[in-house]
Amino acid sequence: MVKGRMIYNSMLKSDGSFSIDIPLLYTQRIDLDYNDNLINILVSPGKQLRLNFNASDPQHMETFGGGSGPENSDLAQYQTALDKQWHLWYGKGKYARYKQLNRAQTGCIPAQYKQYVFERYNKEHAFTDRYINTHKSASPLFVRWAKNELKYECASVLLDYIWAHNANYQPAIPDTGYFDFIKQFELSNKDALITPYYKRYIDEYSQYLIYKNLGKEYETERLIGLYKQQPPLMRDIVLSELAYGLIQAKQLDKFAQLKKELNASIGSPMFKGQMLEFYQQALFASINAKLPQDAIISKVPVTEADSLFNKIVAKYPNKVVYFDFWATWCGPCRAEMPNSKALQANLKGKDVFFVYLGVQSDEKTWKSQIAEMGISGEHYLLKNNEFNTLSAKFNISGIPHYVLVNRKGHIVDGDAKRPGEPALKKEIDKLLAEN
Repeated sequence: MVKGRMIYNSMLKSDGSFSIDIPLLYTQRIDLDYNDNLINILVSPGKQLRLNFNASDPQHMETFGGGSGPENSDLAQYQTALDKQWHLWYGKGKYARYKQLNRAQTGCIPAQYKQYVFERYNKEHAFTDRYINTHKSASPLFVRWAKNELKYECASVLLDYIWAHNANYQPAIPDTGYFDFIKQFELSNKDALITPYYKRYIDEYSQYLIYKNLGKEYETERLIGLYKQQPPLMRDIVLSELAYGLIQAKQLDKFAQLKKELNASIGSPMFKGQMLEFYQQALFASINAKLPQDAIISKVPVTEADSLFNKIVAKYPNKVVYFDFWATWCGPCRAEMPNSKALQANLKGKDVFFVYLGVQSDEKTWKSQIAEMGISGEHYLLKNNEFNTLSAKFNISGIPHYVLVNRKGHIVDGDAKRPGEPALKKEIDKLLAEN
């Protein structure tokens, strides 16, 4: 299953060596980053790559061995030649080519930008063809990568104009004639899996489809219906990513509702198998997670809606209280939880209490995520009408949202800082020092 960008880190051993094992379904180009130096390498399932380089010398030339050595030696030599040509075309500097593209994205009208991108592609494609023709011994794998890399980079930057043209990254949809180029770039091309630009092109095109056909608000079921109409490989990629996103966001109940349709809609057995395996792993972890000993699941007080917040605050007399509005489906909410746990640990033993208000979430999923993330403190699951009342009270436009209350039960910040912000602890310490 396609899972988006993955990062693998490795520590150097005392002899200067390192090793990384990467699970792969197909050959692909990845980035190797060391000492602020980024190089492209090709990796394949079941094949080893030995790489030797001098990390302290930016002018060095990497050498390659192992089963993936030949294609990577070809790639490195080609990239050196291409970099020299880029310096002639775009100017010296690591980012000269990118900066020129960025200026075109922000400064050109659609027709001008389209012309610029195609002119750039045509001269780079011609250079690559000449290079391949004069290097007859180059490996077929390298040749396949070189042609698809340029092709789908061109396709992706053409679509990227939709979002990058405006400084605030709001979509700028040019006239319909602008998108004629799409028919030149196959949306279902197994050979192109070798380059990340193909995946980027698919992502950009799917966002274009969503904006064009569904707008900003849409149900997941409609999204599946839209994706099902796309060419086979693209369909499998975007539906797999949709499934992965639901599972990663711990929306296991939602995935369970859509599992049958997703399984029937994805054609690739490989993608199906990965999707179901990932779901089973997440489900097992969720079922077997145990609540921390100091996590309290409480019932929301029965009271008039407008006095609900005061009723909860009254449970913690002479305490500083930090409220966290969150939801099981909210990625940014969950991303802050490690910071919240760290802040709790830092303030342990002091007169401060952490209260978590779950909203718009299934109760079973809510409890399992509290257990899985190990969130101490007191937890309430609000009904929609209760959240609506508190949302109006604190002008909540999105979650996560935080509220800070002093020892006297008075709201000192209805839009408090996130747990990860260092200034929050200083504010809490100041409130703790007050009588």
